[in-house]
Amino acid sequence: MSIRLKELRKGKKLSQEEFAQKFNEFVRQRNPIELHDGKGNVKQITYSAVSRWENGSVVIPSVYYKSLADFFGVTVPYLQGISYDANDILMFVNSDYFDHALGSNAPYTDKLTFELRKYFETIGKPMPETKFTIEELAGFTDDVKKYWRENLGFIFKEEPYKSYLLNSDLSKTEILNIVTDAIETKKLRITETPISKAFDDICNNDLYFWKNNKDNLIRFASKSDIQGAINHLQQSLNAFSDKLKDLPENKDITFKFPNGLKATDNDKHQ
Repeated sequence: MSIRLKELRKGKKLSQEEFAQKFNEFVRQRNPIELHDGKGNVKQITYSAVSRWENGSVVIPSVYYKSLADFFGVTVPYLQGISYDANDILMFVNSDYFDHALGSNAPYTDKLTFELRKYFETIGKPMPETKFTIEELAGFTDDVKKYWRENLGFIFKEEPYKSYLLNSDLSKTEILNIVTDAIETKKLRITETPISKAFDDICNNDLYFWKNNKDNLIRFASKSDIQGAINHLQQSLNAFSDKLKDLPENKDITFKFPNGLKATDNDKHQ
């Protein structure tokens, strides 16, 4: 918590003495009851108290948590160092991308790096490594921060990702998984076509069921239930096939169906 306090104070470009003065003015105006000294007066902090809080020699009294958080415009969990703000999250993304695209784990590409690259291609933005030097990316400079905020700022504005990322006590891994999902969803939304929309409307529920229940279904369900699930999926795909005939062609044709999968043995015998 002492580290966060120091970061927040420096972020406001205040010396310890200036911070103590401005914070005292802030609490005098708000008059929070938890800071009353028993005589009806609001407790004041001193420059030396701030110094001891920041160097960790004295633990910040819990009665100050709410007022400190309000002063800096953050949550109490963030002030305590148990949650992250937008800048922290973008730093995690930058670090993960650097590590997997350029650093010690290169050329291994994890799902986040893959989705980031596909998203930048979709929106026509340059890849980070073409815009910045390795030293700039490793140092997470102000220009690098601006780049990530301009291109990924939507994750802090759009629900449900905004609430997940900024109002929850998540681990770094959980945060990166949510960011990956948000980027993938955004990319799909940007590239949506009449065909993709019709497919999602008609088939998504059945495909979601198969994706999440296939292993249990084929191992632990009766043959009649398995056949029922197959029939339901076939009905959805047939309905989509009928709808497809009346839909306009996709404009951006970049994917080809593999020749080896175009006909099954059953198809050949029909």
